[in-house]
Amino acid sequence: MRRLVQKATRLTIFAVLRALAFGARYLSWQWGVRLGKGFGQLCFYLLPAMRRRSLTHLERAFGTTPALKGLAKHNFRHLGQLLFETLMLSYLPSTALASLVEIEGEGYLKEAVARGSGVILITGHIGNWEMMGAALAAAGYPMNVIGATLYDSRLNAWLLALRGRFHIKTIVRGSLSASKEILTALRSGGILAFLIDQDTRAKGVFVNFFGEPAHTPVGAAALALRSGASALCAFITRLPNNQHRVTFKKPFLITPTKDATADIRRYTERFTADIEQQIRLAPEQWVWIHRRWNRKPNVTLQGVPC
Repeated sequence: MRRLVQKATRLTIFAVLRALAFGARYLSWQWGVRLGKGFGQLCFYLLPAMRRRSLTHLERAFGTTPALKGLAKHNFRHLGQLLFETLMLSYLPSTALASLVEIEGEGYLKEAVARGSGVILITGHIGNWEMMGAALAAAGYPMNVIGATLYDSRLNAWLLALRGRFHIKTIVRGSLSASKEILTALRSGGILAFLIDQDTRAKGVFVNFFGEPAHTPVGAAALALRSGASALCAFITRLPNNQHRVTFKKPFLITPTKDATADIRRYTERFTADIEQQIRLAPEQWVWIHRRWNRKPNVTLQGVPC
């Protein structure tokens, strides 16, 4: 019975998304963002379990304040806008991205690319991260995204097709070909994007995140230490006019020591600290419905990639 309920739920979610995607093709960008905002606010009231989870996580991060409910509502509006924008990306010409996304600190990225050893781009589920990848690909950068397969094969196929529109390659974490694809991308001077701000099944360590230990993937740090590729953070932020800004940070100076385990932890901590700093700048634009502190240090086996 549980599997039937799960299957029915996934089918319903996919059907709703297909319906929204069909309607999105007839919307202007601004109207789509407005509808997404309204849709997100409606979800705030219609999904009490997710609302409570969001409020709980916000309280863990910022403490109990009167502003939390308003922040959670703002967050749901953002997630609605994120959804509609991502659906509209399926039909948006790549040439239109330049007018919707401005890039700040691009010199840091060009500097990293010019080294010729590939680029490890660290980011999180902040702002519209899919739009950031599309904008960078449209600007001529060879983009590769490291990620897991989605729980629903239909949604996974749709996401791969969306990225494929903008010539973004998805490398499935843990797949048999992942190591070869990563090596090929770095050797060709490509960019490998890692989103490391969620508690996933990837190998990781516990690092500080808003004052609490959070299980964090170590793939970006391990690869940066092992490969000699440049590593830097970049984030996308929604602006008040519903356009977006991608901001690149100064590349990290990666200096391995003889203690590989300590090195991986140290750089994972540094990457995570930058992500937390960005979230604090625009807290309404992160995914507070995610169970970031789901696992506890005393029950999780820590490890690093082979």
